[in-house]
Amino acid sequence: MCGNDSGWKPEVFYNIAGGNFKAVLCNDCYNIKAREWQDEQPVVQSQEYHNARWEDMVPALYRETEVKKLPEQAKILWEHLKDWSITLGKGIDILGASRTGKTRTMCLILEKLHKEKIPFKLFLAGQFNAQLADAKRSSFYKQWRDEVVNIPVLAIDDLFSEKLTDTTQAGLFEIIEQRMANKKILLITRQVKRSEAVRQFTDPRRCESLFNRIKETCDPYRTNKDDTEEIKYGDK
Repeated sequence: MCGNDSGWKPEVFYNIAGGNFKAVLCNDCYNIKAREWQDEQPVVQSQEYHNARWEDMVPALYRETEVKKLPEQAKILWEHLKDWSITLGKGIDILGASRTGKTRTMCLILEKLHKEKIPFKLFLAGQFNAQLADAKRSSFYKQWRDEVVNIPVLAIDDLFSEKLTDTTQAGLFEIIEQRMANKKILLITRQVKRSEAVRQFTDPRRCESLFNRIKETCDPYRTNKDDTEEIKYGDK
């Protein structure tokens, strides 16, 4: 960019550097490009989302959700959440047993967001752990992580349903931490209580820190009326 020629062709150096474009630029040039990429990112994201179809974002089973056919617990939950908006600045943490309508309720919220042209990314049960693990083993982890961190609304279904490795524990904490720092909305459903989730972590302190961040950024809800966890049904 600045004319300081190393004698290498940039595309060759780029491949040798493992896809790290920063290696092709001097520090001053990289800082210029970084600002340009940052300015371009919201536009690209908006264009991509504008062209996205609801049918490609949520599986058919959950697109066909009707409130009147939800389990009774979920009908009550939807009454609390039907007017929810990202303008409230808080996400949603839904705790409950299987088959109580948690995922369908979350997808009703996502349908509202889609109609409002608000970008979101949905991971159904098991998908987040699998993609995080694959990305960690690849050369594109930073790109994957940045997409997950920067999307306005991140929805993770059935969090903690699968055992977390040390790698996925660290990656999950990193993503939740960065989203909190950037005031990005998080929607999660889970069957696993805090006291049960801590057993999955090599370092219980990391689990406690993670739940503290979820508690700070999300309003708690539950679909089990007889649950004894510290949160109360519908409490904000």
